[in-house]
Amino acid sequence: MTDHHEEFAAGTIEEQLDTLFQVDDTGASSFPQSDKRLVQDLHALSTYTPDRQADQASIDRVLQRLQQRHAASAEQSADASNMLPIQPHIKKQNDQKRIIPMQRASTPRVRRPWLEALVAILIIGLFIGLLVVFLNIYPHMTGSHPEIIPTAVPTHSAIQQQRTPTVTSPSKTATPVSAQLPATQTSCPTSGTARAAIMTPLTATSHRGILYREQSATATDTGQIKRYDVTTGITTTIFTANPSSGVLDIGPALTSAEGQWVVFMAIQDGNYRLYLMRSDGQELQTLYCTSDPSVGVASWSPNQHYLILQTTAKYHVAAHLTSIDLTNGNVREILEAPNAKDVSALQVIGWVGNTGIYVRYAWNSGGVTCNNYSLALLNDVSKDVSQQGSNLQSIPLTTDAQLQVPWKTDTHCHDFSVSPDGSQLLFDNYMTPVPTNGMQVPVIPTGPSNLSLRPIAGGDEQIFNDAPTHNITSAGFITNTMVWFVIQNPAPNTDKNGLWTMNTDGTNLVHIITEQAANNVSYVPQPFSQDGQEFTLDTDNKQQQTLAFGSTNGGTITTFATTQSPEMFVLIGWVQF
Repeated sequence: MTDHHEEFAAGTIEEQLDTLFQVDDTGASSFPQSDKRLVQDLHALSTYTPDRQADQASIDRVLQRLQQRHAASAEQSADASNMLPIQPHIKKQNDQKRIIPMQRASTPRVRRPWLEALVAILIIGLFIGLLVVFLNIYPHMTGSHPEIIPTAVPTHSAIQQQRTPTVTSPSKTATPVSAQLPATQTSCPTSGTARAAIMTPLTATSHRGILYREQSATATDTGQIKRYDVTTGITTTIFTANPSSGVLDIGPALTSAEGQWVVFMAIQDGNYRLYLMRSDGQELQTLYCTSDPSVGVASWSPNQHYLILQTTAKYHVAAHLTSIDLTNGNVREILEAPNAKDVSALQVIGWVGNTGIYVRYAWNSGGVTCNNYSLALLNDVSKDVSQQGSNLQSIPLTTDAQLQVPWKTDTHCHDFSVSPDGSQLLFDNYMTPVPTNGMQVPVIPTGPSNLSLRPIAGGDEQIFNDAPTHNITSAGFITNTMVWFVIQNPAPNTDKNGLWTMNTDGTNLVHIITEQAANNVSYVPQPFSQDGQEFTLDTDNKQQQTLAFGSTNGGTITTFATTQSPEMFVLIGWVQF
């Protein structure tokens, strides 16, 4: 340890002691404090082994002088009694002398460079660790986050490819199960009466589906109602016409507004029965029976309280509408056409709330090709026909729409539909094909045509889609602010043919599907999903019939059923299950 010898040389300490004595004699300093400082210096010196004999002699003199000074101070001041006498202890080891630290009140400070270096390293490491933690926590404290790069969104066609084609068992669908169902009846109620509906709602509806009928065009003893699960791609038969049980054929069907129920007509034991069934195939029940084959399901109130049946005119019986109160089974005739000769049918085309209906009167043609209709509002379906004198309100249409066009005249025709909320009329003003005699195909005109809106209470029509060189042959509402329409032009002007959607303010025009007129495909836009986001499509080229669905925003169209003649499909509607 000779490196520190010069720093703590005894000669230096003797010089400091002489200075101390001189200063203390003048009263400029307090000796006890300086004495303690010299003791500490001497203690530090004692931790090193002296290299020269002179150093040891000098140390001895210093100790002696300090003891003498301490004794003198103790006699002069009472405060000096608190100081401990300095008692050196010198021990020889291996022929060298080592100074043993003196006893004193405070603990001596020992310098160990290796320990200081270790502490410094630990402090630096701790600082780096805290810095790393701070940098990781800081982004969350300030609300900023690293950039997230999204993965590619799969297209609808890609999702279709991910479905397992071998999964065909209906038992593998995740259909929600409701509480234990009450007993239902499938026998006919008393003639002229109806049975109150038993409608246990599903506890959950996580799947969407499309209902359709499949039957033979040549046989009357076959038929099925099938449900295509849009979520899983599985098709399930939920009702079958079974000749052994007397069910021979399935007729018109209708889904409820919320998509959990379906009503349909079927022939059984010589009666035309009105069935009610839940969308998962449960709670099949017979609500009403009739022997009249002209009876069909017309419409269902939004709250599922009233079901409207329509009876077409025949012989000397006028067309009429009948309502069934599903809460109690009450049956009443609510509207009758003036006579069987002039009006062929009464068609329900919309609701006002849950009790009012818009009725289209379809007048017999009498050589008229279009514009043979009128519109009325029946305010309350809970009243029978004897109470409807002041309950029926005529809705005026445009002059052109009321003008009956003579046969063999190539001129404008009009058709209309009512918005879901019952506040607007949509007019499709189009050109009618010119009929021809014999085997000639009717000539399809190329425009002009347009779509217009008008408040149902009256007012001017506002055109929002003008097509001077295209023929819009059909149109209808999807929602209160979105419509669909079909363009059908003759060759060669066929690039715009097909199904379109657009908003009623003229925006968001989308060409959903296109087809060349030469392919002889007829478009039958069918029910849209409850939210108006998806549609179903029935295409038939006289060789093959196809059912498909797609988004009203465009994109991939998915085919889910195909059949060959004489088998045929009839779309029913969208369901939730």
